[in-house]
Amino acid sequence: YAKRGVAFYLVNSNASDALDEYAKWAKGRKLFLPLVKDNGTTLADTLGAGTTPEAVVVLPDKTVAYRGSIDDSTDEKKVSRRDLADALEDVLAGRAVRRPRVLPT
Repeated sequence: YAKRGVAFYLVNSNASDALDEYAKWAKGRKLFLPLVKDNGTTLADTLGAGTTPEAVVVLPDKTVAYRGSIDDSTDEKKVSRRDLADALEDVLAGRAVRRPRVLPT
């Protein structure tokens, strides 16, 4: 989605995690995205995120277009629904997000 103007960030709101530990965790999972340490859960609270992992799509006007699951399974082989990708496709097509809130699994 980067070629289409979408930026991703990994946000960690867990107070006990040091940034270097978080970077090591992300690298081990081949997640090469900018890391944000959310000390005090200010960002998560502002966006209404309360579960790990939870995706939040924020539009340029700072409104939240989508909040919820990335997909419907923790096993890549069993994924049947890609909630975040569907939301991004709606936003990029200029449509209202069909499912703006999907509870994370």
